[in-house]
Amino acid sequence: MNEPNLIYKEAKKRLRAIRKDMQDLRYRRTIGFFKKHGFLFINRPYPYLGRPDLPDVIWAGRIEPRIYELLPAILLKRPRLIRTTVLPDPIKQILQDIRKGHPTKPFYGIPAAQYMQWVTEIGHKHKSPTLLKTFRFQQNDIKLLKTITEKSGITEIEAIRKGLKLLSGK
Repeated sequence: MNEPNLIYKEAKKRLRAIRKDMQDLRYRRTIGFFKKHGFLFINRPYPYLGRPDLPDVIWAGRIEPRIYELLPAILLKRPRLIRTTVLPDPIKQILQDIRKGHPTKPFYGIPAAQYMQWVTEIGHKHKSPTLLKTFRFQQNDIKLLKTITEKSGITEIEAIRKGLKLLSGK
C-alpha cells in the first residue's frame, strides 16, 4: 500500500473520531458555555447547557485547543464560571505562577506566552492580577502611615503607591 493512501485513511479515521467526540455532551456543554460568554467564536450553533465541570472542560480541550489557551485566565479571573471541587496540582501550580508574574510552564501543550495573553482580556479588561506582598513595618512607620492617611483622606495603599511613585520619579 502506498504512503499517501495510508495517511489519507488515518486522517479520515481521526476525523470520524473527532466528529463523534463533538457530539458528546461534555464537548457541547463546554463549547456552548464558552460561546455564550464570548470566549470563543464558533460558526456552528451550540446552545448553552449550563456551567461545565472542570474535567469536562479539560476533556473538551483535546478537541478544541483554544479552550486550553483560555482556561488558566478563566480559572484565575472568573473562577466561579466553571464548576470545580478541587483543582489538580498542575493547574494550581500554573495559577500560582501567573499570580507571581512569571509563568514558564506550558499548560496542556500551550506555551505560557500564548495563555498569558488572555489573562488581561478576561474579567476586568486590561488588568493583570494584583500581586500580594507582605511587609513588616515598625510601630513608628505604622503611626506615620496612619497620620498621612488621616490628613490626606486616602487609603493606606494609595499612600504607599504615591510614596513609591515619588521615589521612582514617575
